Amino acid sequence: MAYIQKNNPFPVTSCGRRRTFTQGGNPGDDRTKESAFKSDPDNKKETRREDKQMRRLKRLRKLEEKGKTDTKRYGKLKKKVYSPFGE
Repeated sequence: MAYIQKNNPFPVTSCGRRRTFTQGGNPGDDRTKESAFKSDPDNKKETRREDKQMRRLKRLRKLEEKGKTDTKRYGKLKKKVYSPFGE
């Protein structure tokens, strides 16, 4: 039988966590003040992700210039490159 904790002021979510900052608790220093879910604007992970996307797009354009659009490599790269406008 699982342990049931008593007298905890924060309710358990459906996944079993107690997210205190969504019920008025302290979100900690890793979160910004205006929103508990908003990340730091100088987020290095996000910058790396954007850089990786730009490199993929550059490789994709280079393959298109060479006319290698029927290759397997081009198809895989095309799936990975995010395009907000679609095709």
